[in-house]
This record gives sequence, structure tokens and C-alpha cells, in this order.
Amino acid sequence: MRLFELLLSLCLLGQIVPAYAQGPSLTSDSVLESSPLRSAPRLAFTETELPNAPEGHLSLSWNSLTEGTRYEVTDDEGQRMYQGEVPLAFISGLPDGTHKFYLKAYTPEGQLLAEGAAPAIVPVKHWSLTIAFSLFGIGLVVFVILIGTIVHGTLITRGEENQPLAEKPNRGTKQETSA
Repeated sequence: MRLFELLLSLCLLGQIVPAYAQGPSLTSDSVLESSPLRSAPRLAFTETELPNAPEGHLSLSWNSLTEGTRYEVTDDEGQRMYQGEVPLAFISGLPDGTHKFYLKAYTPEGQLLAEGAAPAIVPVKHWSLTIAFSLFGIGLVVFVILIGTIVHGTLITRGEENQPLAEKPNRGTKQETSA
């Protein structure tokens, strides 16, 4: 218990010790007006290291800028993969390999407003053909069983319709017996 009290005291002491910074405070109006942070808004993907995309498609999202009305996502080769006003892009048809995507924001007049801080990187390694054909085979078996069940049920129902009335089994009704 004594160790816990000592650690707690050290944590609290660390929080009340004043911190010293160098240079002017960023909350100063004169610093903000002349700062490049004021003129160039920060634009970044919400995730820059994405997990493997075995299907070859992915969704990219980023922070929204109030001034940026048009966003553009390009790949390594500079090919435009998305252009629009919504900060979300769906990209499909990616081959195996590692892909990088870059982000830019433009004003309504077409002026570059901001560039993404870092590219989004996604590895793509599609499912193996063995797994794909195995899943296809399982689906085929389920489909054949379903069709067989439907055909079997139809044949049984038609067979009952062709029987004479006296031979039809009574389903769900009580038979009266005469004594």
C-alpha cells in the first residue's frame, strides 16, 4: 500500500510542476496571423497505414476542410482515383502490390488549398485460387441441395394431388371412428 501512495504522490507532483516553453505562445493573435499554420489548413487521411485488402477495394476518408470544396485522391502514377466534395473515397479494382494514395484539396476557384500530410498506404494480396475455388465448390453444393429440396417437395405435393380422395392421408384432422 505504501508503494501505491508513493507512486500516486509522484504522479500528482509531476502534474503541478510548471512547464517551460521557448518562443511565443501560439495563442497570440499576432503569431497566428503571420503563421503558415493559419494560411494552410491541415489535411490528412484518417488512416495512413491500412491493413491488407484481399478483395482489391478500400475506402479512404480524411478530415473535412470548411474552405476546401473539392478533394482529389491520386495514386503513385498520378492517376486521379477520386474527385469530389465528400471527404470519403471508395477505390476498387486494385491489383496485388502496395499502393500509395495522395490527397489534395482545392478551392471553388481551382486553387490548391492544401495537400495531405502523408500518403495512405495499402497492401493488396488477393485471396488464393485454392480458397476461392473451395468457397465456390461449397456454394455449388448448397445450391444443388436447395434445388433438390425444392424439386423433391414439388414432386411429393403433385403426387398427393393425383391420388383419389379416399386414398389421401388426413393431415391434421381427427378421424371419426364408428363404434
